[in-house]
Amino acid sequence: MRPSPRYQIYLDKPMFRCVLTILILAAGLAAADGKSKAGSRDAAPPPSPPATAREVEPGTFEYKDPQGRLWIYKRTPFGWSRYTPDQKTEAQPEPPSGITAHEEGDNVRFERRGPFGVSRWVRKKSELNEEERLIWEKAKRDSAAPAKAPRKQE
Repeated sequence: MRPSPRYQIYLDKPMFRCVLTILILAAGLAAADGKSKAGSRDAAPPPSPPATAREVEPGTFEYKDPQGRLWIYKRTPFGWSRYTPDQKTEAQPEPPSGITAHEEGDNVRFERRGPFGVSRWVRKKSELNEEERLIWEKAKRDSAAPAKAPRKQE
């Protein structure tokens, strides 16, 4: 069914379409806002350090609960974080893959395959940065370990 000619005039106007779109979006936002407020009441409050917690360093507190467990509270940009000391693990940085290191006297030669060929650079052992030092140590460990011969499958 086609609308009467009287309404057809308004539906073709760009301003009418713009106003109609804004009204629909405003109604959708109002409905979504009501839903978010209802769900936020059920959420648990974020952990924060108790009043009896001892400050270890700025933004970090230790607290021993009645069961004897030690908790560490740390302020992050997103709020408080609570964990036990055994949960805190310092990740050992992994050397990047695809880079090889070869010792040449006082220098170490590095090679990396790239899209435009092999990139090579040489550094003195005393001038290695942290990443290059990790790559060189991994290469030393790999060369020290005896290479296993591949097993024959019969």
